[in-house]
Amino acid sequence: MRMGAKSSTIVYRRDNSKMPARKVELDEAISDGVQIIYNTRVLSVDVDNGDIEKVNCIKTDSSTENVVDIENSEFSINADSIIFAIGLKPDKELIRNEGIELDEKGLIKIDENSMTNIEGVFAGGDVSQNKATVCKAIESGKIAARGIDKYIKDL
Repeated sequence: MRMGAKSSTIVYRRDNSKMPARKVELDEAISDGVQIIYNTRVLSVDVDNGDIEKVNCIKTDSSTENVVDIENSEFSINADSIIFAIGLKPDKELIRNEGIELDEKGLIKIDENSMTNIEGVFAGGDVSQNKATVCKAIESGKIAARGIDKYIKDL
């Protein structure tokens, strides 16, 4: 919204009490006009000629530990962009097999430009720093982007 979007919607499969977001960030998003749809899961995305048209969803019941789809509750949301924030953890074995060094906490080691021990390979966000805010992840992405730009220019 702060970058000029006409609308923005967060779709979350559980209720607000189970959302792992920081309250201050959620409150700011809501005050910026972000709509939040709780107890909803994304099923699929409709694309036409490479352009996203809509996100197909289903309502969920999260009153127990397991999230369960509610039959016949499908609906769609018009969209032209999607950002997935699905909370996956990196495959540390895969990272090690590629020769990328990890620190004592299991995070990817990076230098001040976000480059790993392998020249030309950069990392950022939760894979290279302790869990932090969305703002910290964005900052990490900007640092990595500047590092990549500098690396390419220095080739």
